[in-house]
Amino acid sequence: MNEDENLRVHYLELMGISVWQQSLVTPFIEVEPSVQDLQTRVMTCSQCQLATTRQQVIWGEGNLHADWFIVFDFPTAHEDEQGKILVGNEGLLIDEILRALKLSRDAVFMTHLVKCLPFSALPTGDEMSKCYEHLQQQIVLVQPKLLFVLGELAAQTLLKSTDSLTQLRGKVYDYSNIPVIVSFSPTHLLSDCLAKRAVWNDLQLALKTLSKKE
Repeated sequence: MNEDENLRVHYLELMGISVWQQSLVTPFIEVEPSVQDLQTRVMTCSQCQLATTRQQVIWGEGNLHADWFIVFDFPTAHEDEQGKILVGNEGLLIDEILRALKLSRDAVFMTHLVKCLPFSALPTGDEMSKCYEHLQQQIVLVQPKLLFVLGELAAQTLLKSTDSLTQLRGKVYDYSNIPVIVSFSPTHLLSDCLAKRAVWNDLQLALKTLSKKE
């Protein structure tokens, strides 16, 4: 982006106008995998140390032909125990968000960046990079119209950025011609009720962006 373009973007953002930004992402492109092959590959993955500590691999849930592809950071202990994505209070919150959009879990596809419960508080760079390949292949498989990313680690990994989630919010990015919008994780929302307004704004941006794709 040249100096004039940088200045234009700066002024647009000062006026509160969201700017489509081409992220520096090199998508993992391969021939579309079959559902069975990819799911087997993910569920039996042993590429990092989490394979020795996890109880369950969280593949994901939902419609494999969905317009909305929702990405979270990593599973909770409850998910690891039950083998299901977004259970407990986080799951109830996501269900509320989907209802506000007049959607259900059956109408979207949801998954994590990291498919196994991290051994430490946060997944390591190696764990994220190994699982990122699975996430990229899931995106190829589903071919969604929108990527809605809820969580800083997932957003930074997908967009190849070191910016904070606060800095990344409010803009539309591009991943292999799929618009990407980021927002706060369910865990963050449960600890900060004020962030719900910000997520609502992000959802409105997502709806507006998706309407342009249809």
